[in-house]
Amino acid sequence: MAADTHEWASDRTAEALTWIEKAGGTQVDIVVMIQGDEPMLRPQMIDEAVRPMLDDESILVVNLMAPLKTAEEHDDINEVKVVVDRQNFALYFSREPILSRRKGGEDMTKLK
Repeated sequence: MAADTHEWASDRTAEALTWIEKAGGTQVDIVVMIQGDEPMLRPQMIDEAVRPMLDDESILVVNLMAPLKTAEEHDDINEVKVVVDRQNFALYFSREPILSRRKGGEDMTKLK
């Protein structure tokens, strides 16, 4: 078990990785972090996430994303939203709707 002082899952993962590398005497190249609140994850999705890093070692982090399909998903704080640039590079993530109606986005464009 990782220390109970970590605030984020990535911190616990980093601690576990340190133990694994030390015990095995080797350096791990790619770590896949799967959280318990991802019940719909399929093995093909892991392959899809890892493939860019195998093809291009300059890519250090990959997150899967999919379009939000409903206004309910858009408003759901359990659905993480991502804003990307034209090359699909993540600019930022938010659990709040982007634009947030609670933060002055009343006239936001409706989801299609």
